[in-house]
Amino acid sequence: MTEYHTVYKGREETTQWDDIQRKLGNLAPKEKPFKPEAFTPDVHEAATAKRGEDWLATCDDVGELSDAEDEFQDDEFLEKFRLQRIKELEQDSRRQRFGSVEDIRGSEFVQKVSQAGEELWVVTLLHKEG
Repeated sequence: MTEYHTVYKGREETTQWDDIQRKLGNLAPKEKPFKPEAFTPDVHEAATAKRGEDWLATCDDVGELSDAEDEFQDDEFLEKFRLQRIKELEQDSRRQRFGSVEDIRGSEFVQKVSQAGEELWVVTLLHKEG
């Protein structure tokens, strides 16, 4: 059986009609797809990332040491904040989110659903038994 419907996947794929029209010069040549340059890490970033005990022992610049200390203090603050936030999330997860599922009769509907209160959400499933 022949497939009558064709799905094109992006700008790189063209129809046969477009290819013929480009070959005849009726359409402009197809644009080449954009390719970004390969990533090369910054020399400064690589130097600051490798600050260990060796770097600390050989560093004579007071400005660099104070910058490293500031970064370390920021890391401490972020770690404390992260642990505090995890503790808050754990406490929130223990809290019950949903109420209960109850089977009610038609005579109880107004009391339990219509008069439930503004702050409560009520979801109902109406059905007949049998």
